[in-house]
Amino acid sequence: MRSSILLLLYAAFTTAILGKSIHNPNDGPFRDMLATQTSPLKPLSNRALLAAGLPPRTPQFARRALTRRVPSGVELAPRQAPSLLPLPDIVQILVKDDFGDTLGYVSPPSLTDYTFTVVQTIAQAGLFFITSQTGYVNIGSVQSSSGAPFLGIVAGTAGDDFSSQDSSVWGYLALAGGSSFPSTSNPRNAYAESQVWLIDPFTLNLIPAWDDPRTSSRDFLNVIYDSTYDGLRVTPNPELYANTYGEQVQEVILTLVSLN
Repeated sequence: MRSSILLLLYAAFTTAILGKSIHNPNDGPFRDMLATQTSPLKPLSNRALLAAGLPPRTPQFARRALTRRVPSGVELAPRQAPSLLPLPDIVQILVKDDFGDTLGYVSPPSLTDYTFTVVQTIAQAGLFFITSQTGYVNIGSVQSSSGAPFLGIVAGTAGDDFSSQDSSVWGYLALAGGSSFPSTSNPRNAYAESQVWLIDPFTLNLIPAWDDPRTSSRDFLNVIYDSTYDGLRVTPNPELYANTYGEQVQEVILTLVSLN
């Protein structure tokens, strides 16, 4: 049962990462998390986007016209897009769908289980800072009140071997302690890691990658929103994750933005 997996992860997370004693998982705030059921995410309205200082959505008819249009040779010629780095000191993280529509914002860390979800208004959005902007980066949570202040990945009980596309292994987006590895590499040796993010300098999209010291491979992961438990996760294969655990998920894209 999926609930058993979550309960085991919570015990492992609180002892290994936060150094807290294990308590009965049927008591306390984690019980509420198990009962959470939310609707799939929908794009924010143009009114909400404009209020947050974001551009409105492209109308569907314009998207269809753009899809049917044949680009010219000049448009197809390779060109160098301008880098959007460096970033300001404080940023928010947009949650987008495959069409680039904004679904919401990454939340502050939960005060009860230290995980991250998606919120619908800029007033609720989490605030983050980035310690460096090249290579693997640590993304700190301004609102963290724990000793593990960074937005990281905490592996689930299926393990941390993210290399196989045939695996339903998964991880939470949750608070993790800062990595001591150089930014040029991020060898994994724990169930929680913070230095797992690469920044696309041209789109400011966040790319989660988990280097596996057992295979010397870099495993790029997909970010998903699990509406069954109202939380952000990572997995190599979202479809297999959904089929294995019977949960409703959406593949999403995380994008850095400064709306201050």
